[in-house]
Amino acid sequence: MNITDPIRRCAQANPDAEAIIRPNGKAVSYGQLDRTIDFVAARVQGLGLAPGAIVGVRTDRPYRNLCCRLALARLGICIAPLSMPAIATCLIDGAMPDEPGAKFERIDRLWPEDLAPATDVPEVPSHQDGAAVCAIFPTSGTTGIPKHVAASHDLMARRISTIPSALRLPNDARLICTIGAGTGYGFLRRLTVLWNGGAIVMITHAAQILPSIGRHRVNRLVMAPFALQRLLQGLPPDFGPPPSLQQIETGGSALPDRLYDIARQRLCANIVSQYGAAEAGPVAVATMLSLQGHPGAVGYLYPGVEMQAVDADDQPLPPGTEGTLRVRSGGCASGYFDDPAASARVFRGGWVYPGDVGTVAGDGLVTVTGRSSEVINQGGVKINPQLIENVLLSVPEIAEAAAFGVPDALGLTRIWAAIVPSGPVDMSAVKALCREQLKNSAPASFLQLKALPRNEFGKVLREPLQRKAIRASAKRVASAGNS
Repeated sequence: MNITDPIRRCAQANPDAEAIIRPNGKAVSYGQLDRTIDFVAARVQGLGLAPGAIVGVRTDRPYRNLCCRLALARLGICIAPLSMPAIATCLIDGAMPDEPGAKFERIDRLWPEDLAPATDVPEVPSHQDGAAVCAIFPTSGTTGIPKHVAASHDLMARRISTIPSALRLPNDARLICTIGAGTGYGFLRRLTVLWNGGAIVMITHAAQILPSIGRHRVNRLVMAPFALQRLLQGLPPDFGPPPSLQQIETGGSALPDRLYDIARQRLCANIVSQYGAAEAGPVAVATMLSLQGHPGAVGYLYPGVEMQAVDADDQPLPPGTEGTLRVRSGGCASGYFDDPAASARVFRGGWVYPGDVGTVAGDGLVTVTGRSSEVINQGGVKINPQLIENVLLSVPEIAEAAAFGVPDALGLTRIWAAIVPSGPVDMSAVKALCREQLKNSAPASFLQLKALPRNEFGKVLREPLQRKAIRASAKRVASAGNS
């Protein structure tokens, strides 16, 4: 098994079908795509890279990026994040970096001169060890230190086969995915389209999304809720739902009801919530319409996926009871790459503990109430930051909010909140609302920012917020001492 084999079969069955629409609007057929993968793979072989090597790719050109990833996979070579020390070689666009100990190769040397390589490009046999690692993906890294999950060809195939068992995809899918191809989520979504003969519409910046939907008849959009919010904020006043768009999928974090209401009116009524993890692959999915009336719900379990909420002793809790979530399925990885200590914490007894807290109902409905690593422990009282954020986001003038704990001068944790205003905010009224609804869990201090720090999944990075809060506290103390 090799993850590029279904792409080759599509090229053999329907070579003229569109596979890729590049950012400049030019179409690449399946026949052209398969030949380009072979062309690049043959050049990579000339570099002396053998199956099992770990290689990075650095390019801002999405078509080159995807082709390089698929060429490496065809050869049984593993692609990995650039930050990993295990990388043997890095394929790059642009100037050659001056970094000691690293080996760089220009993608220009590997790339065909023409977008459509000659039809006589020799076919490169695909490496047929399904257990070989095809990619190493970073976790979401909300703590600032992402871990890495190695995915084999067989594991990727099992994850892809899970999706259509519960998620109905548009016929002849034409996809825009704004989640990076270097993530497990983003790569899986692109690969699923290419396995099924659809087309990927590529963009290089968010301003291209709306024109590309109309111009290229895009029927499926995959993005994080934060990216969807930015897209909606930029819509012209008279903009209505594009006729071609049949489905929007959001993942990486829960889609707030307020954002869902705007998106279904202005972009597409069929919005899907997807829940998964780099460690476990797809876990749960549902239309947002079916989740209404279930606060915090992210989806129903995919067939073949088992999930439980457990207590502090790892004992399963009754359906609907909140606890630490754990999952097992054929899509789960077996551990983190080269990190036995972290693996021992997260991969235990055949289960994966992705770090979420929530409930699993008897009918398989999964509700996520927070991250165990983000729970604020204030004097022994554990507080879910999402409860604080929900109160803050009920204020119309607050566009974004994040709650987090910060140690004070005595080392005691205090609750802080960062907000991003969408207009003038009456902070006295906000504080009064928090005291009324949250009582002792109300934030003691606030930061007002232009934007919250986020990763490419749209998840808030709380560590930078904590650093900002500590600096703000120090300034307050210094100002008080000088007054």
